[in-house]
Amino acid sequence: MYTCAFGETCSVANFHADGARFYLRTNAGDERDRVELVLFDPATGEEEFIHRDPEGEVDLGSAMFSERDHRLLATVYTGDRQRIYAHDEAFEAHLDWLREELGEGELELTSRTRDESLWTVAAIRDTDPGSVYLANVEAREIERLYEGRPDLPREHLAPMEPIRYTARDGQEIPGYLTLPHGVEAEGLPLVVMPHGGPWIRDTWGYSGTVQFLANRGYAVFQPNFRGSSGFGKAFLNAGNQEWGTGVMQHDVTDGVQYLIDEGIADPDRVAIFGASYGGYATLAGLTWTPDLYAAGVSMVGPSSLITLMESIPPYWEAGIRRMHGRVGDPEDPEDRERLKAQSPLFHVEKIEAPLMVVQGANDPRVKQAESDQIVSALHAAGHPVEYLLAPDEGHGFVGQTNRLAFFAGLEAFFAEHLGGRQQADYPEPIQERLDFLRQDVEAVEAP
Repeated sequence: MYTCAFGETCSVANFHADGARFYLRTNAGDERDRVELVLFDPATGEEEFIHRDPEGEVDLGSAMFSERDHRLLATVYTGDRQRIYAHDEAFEAHLDWLREELGEGELELTSRTRDESLWTVAAIRDTDPGSVYLANVEAREIERLYEGRPDLPREHLAPMEPIRYTARDGQEIPGYLTLPHGVEAEGLPLVVMPHGGPWIRDTWGYSGTVQFLANRGYAVFQPNFRGSSGFGKAFLNAGNQEWGTGVMQHDVTDGVQYLIDEGIADPDRVAIFGASYGGYATLAGLTWTPDLYAAGVSMVGPSSLITLMESIPPYWEAGIRRMHGRVGDPEDPEDRERLKAQSPLFHVEKIEAPLMVVQGANDPRVKQAESDQIVSALHAAGHPVEYLLAPDEGHGFVGQTNRLAFFAGLEAFFAEHLGGRQQADYPEPIQERLDFLRQDVEAVEAP
């Protein structure tokens, strides 16, 4: 009854109170770029426009409805920061009161009682992991239920600021920059963190990884390069098949150059670090812009787009055509040649900066072979490479000891190549685990 093409988005948001129509999040059709909210009648196929971003900037993030009578309460958008637009007078009054009580921050309305008088509300900030409150919106009473990470010294955390810069082809690119707390924004060592996905986006708020790196003295740059979601389908689809040598990587490169030109980043102390697609972007950055980076850390990053696509896990099969459109089809001869040209594995001779590779042996998405083959190739070519391999992890590290060991290795690696701060020593279990994760690169064999 309703379809959207490849590269478009459509999903049911809620049923209408009349039981005959439903609300849709959609950007289907040639005349729409950003996701908006419409009311759809399946009997007639007619759409009634309800709301889109008043600033014309981003997709509709979510729509909130009353569970009692299905009326629309609010629409939520995330530009540089969260924006909530009320569509109901009572809800707007409740929202205004919450903002007065909780101050600046992003609000997440996580649940409501059946009569909608009691709400649980999370308030999150860049320098605060957040707290959860119980709010009686009728009686105007609020109490904090718990605080996230209560022992975290918030006075030492660094603010995250939205930035915009212009890519080489004139496209404006949004991103975020976090500077070390209390340090002048001049000549700083920089860590670039391309997000994973890649069809997601970075947002403003608390990030433990960002805060860790800022605490160690690094400026942290998070670009929402083309191919990121949330900024309309043209921006999203501009990244199709543009991995590594195309605009997805150019946007990262141009953001780094912008920070160098502004005097914020020290051109001799720039590193790139990411996981999943961010790990691939790390390998691509070291490969095709070797003069830009002093070091790189690739966590569960694919080194060959051919082997990545040929090892698609079974639960991705339903979206394989989408993957072919976004990345490429290795069964197509022209696509295969392009995928090879975009794969760092086949261009290791271009890599100059030291690299740390991090992998979970049980990763079903980016298999261990992706890391083994780039480590083996780099070692054979005489390039400096380190390898951390966890036998009990998958697509990223979740075990506490493994995570702490990884961050110990990460800060040591960056301290060596960028000159940031490093903890003097580690608890014995963490040091032992780090030593266990470190692989002898001479013994790593390419599959």
